[in-house]
Amino acid sequence: MIADILKTKLEAIDAYCEGAVRTEVNRLHAEARYDGYRFRVPSFEDAEKLWLNLIVEKEREFIREIGRVLSTPGAVLGKKDAATIKEAIDNFFSEDRYIERLRLFSEGVARTARSYGLVFNAQDISEAAYRAGAMNALRRARKNVIAELELHGQTNAPDFVRYASQCWHYFWKYPSRFLGALAVAALIWFFTNIGFAEMWQWLRNVGEEGLRLLAIVINES
Repeated sequence: MIADILKTKLEAIDAYCEGAVRTEVNRLHAEARYDGYRFRVPSFEDAEKLWLNLIVEKEREFIREIGRVLSTPGAVLGKKDAATIKEAIDNFFSEDRYIERLRLFSEGVARTARSYGLVFNAQDISEAAYRAGAMNALRRARKNVIAELELHGQTNAPDFVRYASQCWHYFWKYPSRFLGALAVAALIWFFTNIGFAEMWQWLRNVGEEGLRLLAIVINES
């Protein structure tokens, strides 16, 4: 399904961005050392910038990927699938994942200092500005990414319309099959001798489920 594809893509972006920043944070942490004269402290400002830029980078890449995936002809995201992706976006930009990072970084520096028999007071590092900046960036990222999802996701369209849109793309791509479907419908009408009103009611009763199943086949093909 398109929701599974999109969620997997976003997870891959999240993992890639996190890995790239983790490498830089580890490099910064390695700068915490005793040089024989004094204990050298890494730049906490640089660490803050890395995490704030990480949020912005994820926001940009998520928006780009959502636009790319959902702009594909025939890609339709229903309400339930959209709710699943929104929940994933909330988790990707959860405050719990970010606001404690500076504190954990400073505690790591303090542990390195203790390994030299020295003391580094992590309480000297002010976390208020970083926390405020991270919370604002996360709030903005969630808003912008979800707005992009809603722009492409057709989340307000009825289920029948969404499935029909997806299946219409399928028939347009394979016109011979589209004509075959018309022929089958004509044969049913001819041999059953039912009226147009009865046939339309039957299509309404079974059409949505049939289109839903066909949409699943299209997404998995």
